[in-house]
Amino acid sequence: MTPRGQALTKRAMVYWSLCLAAATGLVGGHQLAGAASGQPDGPLEERVAAFVKSHMLAKGVPSVSVAVMRDGKMLLERAWGVADVEKNVSASAATTYYIGSVTKQFTAALVLKQVERGRLALTDPIGEHLTGINSEVGAVMIEQILNHTSGIQRSVGTPEGRFDNVTVDMLLEKAAGGPLAAKPGTKHAYSNAGYVVLGVLVEKLYGKKYGAVVHDEIARPLGLTSLRKCAEP
Repeated sequence: MTPRGQALTKRAMVYWSLCLAAATGLVGGHQLAGAASGQPDGPLEERVAAFVKSHMLAKGVPSVSVAVMRDGKMLLERAWGVADVEKNVSASAATTYYIGSVTKQFTAALVLKQVERGRLALTDPIGEHLTGINSEVGAVMIEQILNHTSGIQRSVGTPEGRFDNVTVDMLLEKAAGGPLAAKPGTKHAYSNAGYVVLGVLVEKLYGKKYGAVVHDEIARPLGLTSLRKCAEP
């Protein structure tokens, strides 16, 4: 995961990219929250620190923030490195990170919520709910897009990997306007483009922007106060 303060060469796409603080609702930075006794768990801290330094920091990751909880109690809260490389700002529990494709879980949950509400079925062809896609893609079932067996291409390419001025219609055309890479249901192949299509579906079903849907349906009910769309301040 990448700190929001670090300069990026690629802008995360709204349909699967959100930001989340490493330890939601926590304040303070390089400190430890003790176990039930109120004392830091030294061995735990040492193990986590060793793992972070050897597997993350040594590979050039600018910062890592870690929170460990057990039975609702905070055992460890600590950050390593800098959240803003240019300004040399230390990372803390309040540092927000791009969570990238972890956002796909939210997209899937939002689709399944609508299945529970009777708005659609997992076996529905995506073309029954969205226009602007070709007939080949339109015949793909929603469940196949969810589990990456749709045959939809892997990525949505734009010049320099940026999406600043890309509209929803443009995204949908890029994601679902071309031929399939494989016959649906025959091959598991990770597809960012498929989840772009699902992101557009989410906006249509809920009648609002993706970030607002995530806030109303997931973040607010669960108390995820730092979860937000990356473009937001």
